[in-house]
Amino acid sequence: MLDTLAAGITSGGYMQGKSSQFTIGGIDIQVITQGNSGHSRLTLNGIPDDPAERLSGATYSGFVPSLEAVQEVKTQTSLYDAQYGHGNGTVVNTVVRNGTNQLHGAAYYVFQNTYLNANNYERVPNQNGAINPASPTRRPNDQFDQTGFVLDGPVMIPHLYNGHNKSFFMVAYERFQSHRSIPFSTRVPTDAERHGDFSALCSNFVAGVCTAGDGIQIYDPTTVGASGNRTPYLNNIIASSRFNAAGTALLKYFPEPNTSNGINNYISNQTSYPNSLPSFIVRVDQACRCDVICVSAIIFRGEGDIGLLLRAWLRSQRSDHKHQISFGGSATLKYGPRISLLAHFFSASPSTLTLDTTSLTNGQVFQTDVTGDGTTGDPAPGTLAGDYMHRVKPTNLGAFITNYNNTVANTLTPAGKAVAASGLITQAQLIQMGAAIQPIAQLPQTNGVFNPTYRQIDAQVSYPIALKRLREGMTLEPVIAFYNAGNFSNFANDTSVLQNTTAAGFTTNSGTAGFGNITGLNNLTTQASKRTVRGIGTFDQGAQRTVEYQLHLNF
Repeated sequence: MLDTLAAGITSGGYMQGKSSQFTIGGIDIQVITQGNSGHSRLTLNGIPDDPAERLSGATYSGFVPSLEAVQEVKTQTSLYDAQYGHGNGTVVNTVVRNGTNQLHGAAYYVFQNTYLNANNYERVPNQNGAINPASPTRRPNDQFDQTGFVLDGPVMIPHLYNGHNKSFFMVAYERFQSHRSIPFSTRVPTDAERHGDFSALCSNFVAGVCTAGDGIQIYDPTTVGASGNRTPYLNNIIASSRFNAAGTALLKYFPEPNTSNGINNYISNQTSYPNSLPSFIVRVDQACRCDVICVSAIIFRGEGDIGLLLRAWLRSQRSDHKHQISFGGSATLKYGPRISLLAHFFSASPSTLTLDTTSLTNGQVFQTDVTGDGTTGDPAPGTLAGDYMHRVKPTNLGAFITNYNNTVANTLTPAGKAVAASGLITQAQLIQMGAAIQPIAQLPQTNGVFNPTYRQIDAQVSYPIALKRLREGMTLEPVIAFYNAGNFSNFANDTSVLQNTTAAGFTTNSGTAGFGNITGLNNLTTQASKRTVRGIGTFDQGAQRTVEYQLHLNF
């Protein structure tokens, strides 16, 4: 958030709350510049480094180099060159260091651990199990280490090539690894409430009814008095004869209280997540003369959940494009124009195969809550986030659906199993009612719809004209810039919801039902509505070719 130190730049609390103290990609760094918000431009040595995120106006960092590899960060708020484009707010350009004639380097290691930290205040009363011996609130899991190195200097191949004054390199690698807790607390039923005693919800009863302002009175939902009011449970106690069998069966999935602080009486000890984020960057510079760099190339790769350098370079995680290549360069011809080129080619982005929530609207926990955590529309059993276009491809989506329908469809979710276990209704009856995981409608053709690739080439030509007669150092520079010079067609992903047979209306997906869906028809017509069109700010990336003219007067 150092950008906010520049004139005219502010940042809201939400935006700052999304920033990070670590060098991790994908962090929201949105700022407000001269009243404009959401269309800032992030670049790495001029290469756009702000991939589109959820069709929002926010700006996210794509790749974050090691801090040891950064030479400078420049923030521009207005009157920046056409080479940046796609933004009407702030341009933040991170410049990575280049090699010199001397060999330089650095290595570092940062370490944190749970056992070096103090416990959170609200966890202390039960940290040794004084309140709930079965669920003590130990110190939250907090493991973190950050390792990296950077090396730069002249390109030297003994007995073959001496790069002094000509060829230079910089290579940097960093591996961030953590396993951190996600604070979570809630209220769960107490032991007394599990047995029907809710008297603790009220501090004063008169004739068995909670007095106004002294707490909560619970009522019998199945009764209505002569005045139209429900009948209160006396002293907030529910007789065991009124217990619902399905509710009693579901109750065992709630944990016991493990704290007595405030309204919430349960603190989770299991909500934590691991991260392993290596990054790798190489810069190579070639001088045409001893004092002019005419060719500069940068190769970088960021990764997630991959532990080894080799795997970080060669493989991608499920949420990444499998292959990404960005390249660019510029050349100033003697007595001629300055030519710049920047290109991006990304393989198809992955997506998550999720279950269809459009049928049995009020009972989705029985169809799509396969994990039993209360959320619906889960990833299809047997898949992980980002599996489509990686492990499950359009070419084997049909086989995946067939196997799914034979092995998973018409089985029960945890909620369905709990109801069946209560004896109120059988598994066969639940399946007959549609209260089970639904079959997926088969593809109307051999392959599923392919997620699209991304292709864009930007070019810029400028011709500086010296106006020495007017003033020493004065130049007039006409500029013409081409965005998406190749006029490539780019598209957004189709919806990765696996339409079930009820929603599709057929065992095989029809063209109408599957429109805009990976299980629908695989043709250009179904893609047309998702074509990237010209917008503003970062929304313009990948749109039809745009030509921009500028005229710069410098003195």
